[in-house]
Amino acid sequence: MSGDKTITSYNLGSRHVAIVRQFAKDNGYPSASSALRRIIDEWVLLKARERDLEVWPVICVVPSGHEKPRGILEQHPEWALRDKNGKPAGYVSPCNPKAREWMAAMVAEVVGRYRPEGVLLDYLRFASQAPRLDPEGTAAFEKQFPLAASATEAERKTALQAFKEASLTELARMTREAVRKERPQTRIGLYTWGPQVTAGHSIAQRWDIW
Repeated sequence: MSGDKTITSYNLGSRHVAIVRQFAKDNGYPSASSALRRIIDEWVLLKARERDLEVWPVICVVPSGHEKPRGILEQHPEWALRDKNGKPAGYVSPCNPKAREWMAAMVAEVVGRYRPEGVLLDYLRFASQAPRLDPEGTAAFEKQFPLAASATEAERKTALQAFKEASLTELARMTREAVRKERPQTRIGLYTWGPQVTAGHSIAQRWDIW
């Protein structure tokens, strides 16, 4: 866990929303935080409630170290996306089934512990800094999209794009279901790459169908 944000208040019409510090920039469960960190979190939530602010934690879903693996990727380096040289990067792979389960459960624990009105999912996308899949993701891609030896680079790129979009959409579905199971009334928001970016981008964030 890391993050230095406390409360940022936004006036949205007749409502005020408190954006509470970013969770899981190094990808970890709230229960793995230090006792002091949990006390600070509870204090922030208390002050937000006193001010009649809605609480929306911001959760960075995929990053876990950015430049190099940290947090959960120190325990499971096989879950990491790879950089252009094939080295593990600090991003959890949405193509890995066990990693997807872990990310969805991590978001659900934040919701269960803090009981927020909403949750904002940040970085629910592939990282441009880590263009290669994890080993299990690569194997799954090759199994689902068996390309002939004569396949062109364009054909392979199209198939990989479809696989990445399907994998990330599955992670979004699992996360939504985990949140709904934990607290049905909690709303879900998303920081998107941009309203104009849907299909065909390397980040594979098909938010328009989520």
